[in-house]
Amino acid sequence: MIRLVAEAWGGLIAVTRAIVFRDDWHEPLNLSASGLVRSFSAALFTLPIFWFTLQGAMRLSADLAPDAS
Repeated sequence: MIRLVAEAWGGLIAVTRAIVFRDDWHEPLNLSASGLVRSFSAALFTLPIFWFTLQGAMRLSADLAPDAS
């Protein structure tokens, strides 16, 4: 868990360095094949959470919508 937090922090640092056009923006990133696989696996783990959040928001908005009749 600590390793994942450290990698996320390194990614955040890399993005902020890229925004300000620093030459060393890619240093904190894991540019290996395992780093690529790890980033996509993190997206797959968060996809169900995103889907459940969207479903809850849709049901909440359906309950709050006024009747058209």
